[in-house]
This record gives sequence, C-alpha cells and structure tokens, in this order.
Amino acid sequence: MRRRRWLTALFLACILLTFLTGIVVGYVSVWLQFFGASPDRQDYLMGAGGYGAAAVVLLLSLPALLRLRVRPWIWGLTGGLLVVLALAGLVAAGEGWSMPADPNPYSHWSDGAGGVVACPWTWPLVVLGLMALLGRGPLSAVPDSR
Repeated sequence: MRRRRWLTALFLACILLTFLTGIVVGYVSVWLQFFGASPDRQDYLMGAGGYGAAAVVLLLSLPALLRLRVRPWIWGLTGGLLVVLALAGLVAAGEGWSMPADPNPYSHWSDGAGGVVACPWTWPLVVLGLMALLGRGPLSAVPDSR
C-alpha cells in the first residue's frame, strides 16, 4: 500500500511538472521577445512544439496510470491537462501557419518539443507508458490494495 502511494505521488508530480513545462516552453517561446521584436512564425511553431510534446507525453502516461490503477480523479486531471495543452498547441500552430514564412528560419517546432522532452520528469512517463502499452515493466508487479 505504501509503495502504491509513493508511485502515485511520483506520477502525479511528473504529470504536473510536464504540464507546467509545456506551458512555460510554449508561452515563453512566443512571448519572450528581445529588443521590442514581435513573435513571428518560428516562435509560434516552436511554442506549438512545446505544447504538443507535453500533450503527447501526458497521452503516453495514461496507459501507465491505468495499469497502476490510480484513483479516477488522476485520470481525469491528466486528461484535462492533456486537452488544455492540445488546444494551446493548435492555437499556436494556427497562428504560426497564418504568418508569412521566414526565408532563414532560426527555430522549428522540434526546438520546443526538445525543450519539453529534455526534462527528466518526462522520462518516467514516457518509459512506463510505453512499457504499459507493451504489457511489460515494473507496474505489473505493483500489488492492488486500495
């Protein structure tokens, strides 16, 4: 029982940190401009990459949450945060694609995605989520004691 509580608490911390990282990377890449510049196409697409990568990581965490058999409110919270990130990513991508292309792009959506995936708290969500999808891993040995 104690092990399950620790795993749930760690998963919840990783989920919240991933969400906040996606928001920070997406927001900062668009709105942090130096010397009075305004955001351009690359800034919006980089923000969309940050939002999208965080949403994909949260999507991958859902199978691990199901396998861990956590409380349903954590699934709902994760799903809600995923929807917020997906909508923010779609808005940023729409803004980016509506602007004229820069002949010398300096950043790409993958820069924003890399900023999210580089954070160590996203790794357990991705790894355990993929292991849960494959039906393997340490979550299969977690006893069920609610």
